[in-house]
Amino acid sequence: MQKNRKALWAAAFAVLALAAALSVYALYRVKHVYSTLLERIDRAGEQAVDYLKSQVDTDRPVYTFDYSWMDAGQYVAHAFGGIGRDTYTNSLEAFEVNYARGHRIFEVDMDYTRGGIR
Repeated sequence: MQKNRKALWAAAFAVLALAAALSVYALYRVKHVYSTLLERIDRAGEQAVDYLKSQVDTDRPVYTFDYSWMDAGQYVAHAFGGIGRDTYTNSLEAFEVNYARGHRIFEVDMDYTRGGIR
């Protein structure tokens, strides 16, 4: 009876040791597969970026606008500036009022109408 009990404990220990070894190996494989997958994703991303860079039109002109006039610290009158209680109207009247006030930089939205540009 004593021998059977020792043999049973030895077999149980061997099974547990084998299960632990298999678990460690499985974790190693999962880590390896995960690392390989991340490397492939990185490589694919780099290839996509390289492809997109190769598709950029390098013959387009380079614009160099002179914005030094902005250094004067003037305000930009949005929508031709405010008039009365309206903060913006994009109207000729607002332009005239704000030009008379000294504004010289204007932003305006224009649109086509049946009568032409408004």
